[in-house]
Amino acid sequence: NTIGIGVQLGVQSTIGIYKREGDQLTLVKCQSGGAPFGYGYDVLFTKTLDAGTYYLQVGVANRPPNWTLLLLSATPPNDKLSKAAAVAFRLDESSSAMLASFQPGVEPDAQNGCSMPLHHSVWYKFALDTTRVVDLNALNSNLYIDTGGETTRFPPYMDVWKKDGSSLLPVDCDKQGGVVRKTLSPGTYLVRLASPAKLQRRFPTYLNLNGLSEPVG
Repeated sequence: NTIGIGVQLGVQSTIGIYKREGDQLTLVKCQSGGAPFGYGYDVLFTKTLDAGTYYLQVGVANRPPNWTLLLLSATPPNDKLSKAAAVAFRLDESSSAMLASFQPGVEPDAQNGCSMPLHHSVWYKFALDTTRVVDLNALNSNLYIDTGGETTRFPPYMDVWKKDGSSLLPVDCDKQGGVVRKTLSPGTYLVRLASPAKLQRRFPTYLNLNGLSEPVG
């Protein structure tokens, strides 16, 4: 499995990963860092590990007032189009973005009108049995990208698709923050949230989908 590990201490810090082999501990990965602005994760990285027992060692330059350890054991379960997470209204769903991926050739590119490169996408799905007005937004997502040496919070991309047999029909999209309000007919729909750029891994990142629906008329 590929895991993500981060520690937030506010001081210069180091994380070591050791694998237990009999009575011995073998160093697998070691990484140091320090949050440049006093927030975010001092050390944050991913590593693919074989089956086994592992130990984490955290070292600091001086004693911090408090600290947070982040451990992600796998890619989000709804990383792939075929594994879209089923949701129901009213909804508030979050998925970690750090280990999410975009699969070219498997999932569609951004819809026309919202053309842009996509990274770190996750999928959700829902079904309607009557025509309803649906509000979806990803405004609570937390994405950070590196822009010329500066870390910037960035709005997510959202698009909505209607399932038609084995095909996906584009419904709507928004690349300025992920907000879609649409009257939808009965059927099964898929919602994709994605980052428009590769993420800065020093900071905690996630994609959040909020939504509700109401009858027409």
